[in-house]
Amino acid sequence: MDAKLTLKLDGQVIARAKRYAKKSGQSLSRLVERYFASLGAGGSGDDEGSLPITASLIGIISEKAGTYEADEKAERLARKHK
Repeated sequence: MDAKLTLKLDGQVIARAKRYAKKSGQSLSRLVERYFASLGAGGSGDDEGSLPITASLIGIISEKAGTYEADEKAERLARKHK
């Protein structure tokens, strides 16, 4: 059963959300409903406070990411201070 919900949000946030909803071919209500439905639906419940988008990004960057730059910087500094 559908129920009505009234929210007070910043006007710019609402405008961006409406544009996003239109681009993705869904109503703003459906977008909000899907987001609310996704809260806490991430599995074990250990991370109830984290947002679904955060959970979806976990593991996306490997542990080795950025090591090339760090290694390169270390080599430059070693050459500079010889």
